[in-house]
Amino acid sequence: RWAFVAAVDKYPAAEIPAAPYAEAGALALAEALAAAGVPRERQTVCVGPAATRLRIEVRLRQLADKLKE
Repeated sequence: RWAFVAAVDKYPAAEIPAAPYAEAGALALAEALAAAGVPRERQTVCVGPAATRLRIEVRLRQLADKLKE
């Protein structure tokens, strides 16, 4: 099992509405996934300022490569 979790509470672009607690929810989901048997080393979690479009795309490609192994 693998998981990809990403969330941002507030985007830099004003036209995108804030999503309060999205980051906290994503972190809670990662905890729940770990408790359900998805090891942390098989989880990719991007939250907050680290969850940029570029970083998410890179991380998704890395995950896709791992899944091909």
